[in-house]
Amino acid sequence: MRLLPLLLLLGSWSFGQSQQADQNENGNAQSRQRRTNRSKPPLVEQSTAEKISADSQANKATKKDAEERIAIYTENLASYTDKLANYTLVLGLVTLALVLVGVFQFVALMRQANALGHHSELIAESIEEMRKAVSAYERYATTGEGAVLLASQANDQTKESIGLASKSLMLTHRPRLVVRAFDTTSLQVGSIAKGKFYIVNVGGTPAHITEIYATVIVRATLPMKMPYEGIVGRSVDRSLAPGESMYWTFSKDDGALTEEESPEIATPSRALLRPEVALRIHALGFVKYSDDQTPPTPRQTRFCRMFNPDRGRFETVEDEDYESAD
Repeated sequence: MRLLPLLLLLGSWSFGQSQQADQNENGNAQSRQRRTNRSKPPLVEQSTAEKISADSQANKATKKDAEERIAIYTENLASYTDKLANYTLVLGLVTLALVLVGVFQFVALMRQANALGHHSELIAESIEEMRKAVSAYERYATTGEGAVLLASQANDQTKESIGLASKSLMLTHRPRLVVRAFDTTSLQVGSIAKGKFYIVNVGGTPAHITEIYATVIVRATLPMKMPYEGIVGRSVDRSLAPGESMYWTFSKDDGALTEEESPEIATPSRALLRPEVALRIHALGFVKYSDDQTPPTPRQTRFCRMFNPDRGRFETVEDEDYESAD
């Protein structure tokens, strides 16, 4: 709207300049006409009426030309004014849209500010709760460490107590292996005196058998050095619970029985008549085993049974070197 007065002022100024130029041009034309008239001979002078008529026509033409120019300027001014009005309307609409956008942005910013303020409060509360949780966890960790230490000490004491109880149990209820029920039906001349016996756990805890050795010797008396000394028996991996038993075989390792070694010959009555042939069949050997302690305690049972031909059975030899149990 500010451009409209400027455009009107510019149009008036242009019109005034053009009219002044026309007047100057008419004045110049009249001046030339006067000079021409003065230079003409007196015979060609025109009448006063003709001069007035010519001036009137010139003025009319000048006025008509000025009116036409004014109409053109006015039309152009109206066109410019319409365009300016349209531009102003568009500018107003754009300005209004910008104002609305600004209002919406302001409202959105206010809402965001409120939301951020609320979120900041929530974040502050969350941080405070996290601090409390961390503090509680630190106290819990400290308490837990103390509890773990106490539990570890209690565990050590429990293990020690269990170890002592286990040792006490092993001492009072240790495994104990004995041999029983020697039996054979092959003591004839030419046989290897093969038989079997049973190994029984008469103790209170399991016995883990690791090695067994059993053989037959024919001697009038037992030698001072045990026949199996330095000999490695048969490796065994067998556990016997309390009261459980297993059988094992024995035989003569150095060949079959001879007539002199046979119990039919070496009977007590024959021994009285011939002492040199009073030989006896002995089944002897050892059983090695261990208990459940950590580390395990190695144990050994040594046995020796002598065959009595009068009773037809094996009897225990009263000799601690050959008959003992650890």
